[in-house]
Amino acid sequence: MRTLTPLALAQAQTQPTVPDCLALIEVVQEDLLVIFDGATDTKPYTSLSSKLDEASDKLIEGKPVDAVQKLVDFQTTVMALSTAPKLKLSLEEAALLLNDSQAAINCIEALGP
Repeated sequence: MRTLTPLALAQAQTQPTVPDCLALIEVVQEDLLVIFDGATDTKPYTSLSSKLDEASDKLIEGKPVDAVQKLVDFQTTVMALSTAPKLKLSLEEAALLLNDSQAAINCIEALGP
């Protein structure tokens, strides 16, 4: 379980910025790297990583609604990979990815109009 540093806690209590939200998407990318490190089947990693890249791109372009949709697509794929007959993600890995991606969604939604 992650603990918030004093800096992260202070940032969480202020209005988020686009760089804050991009940093949260990067956390999910880092989670993916750890989860798929050494995996022989890289298709799930590539698919999930591209969705995160697209979310970041949309956010940079000033399209937060589209960024959130890309993150929802990411979450949908994570759920599919964790419940497929031939599991690509454990439930614990899926929970980590879902929680961290939800933090990024919450950040983007808090940016306001």
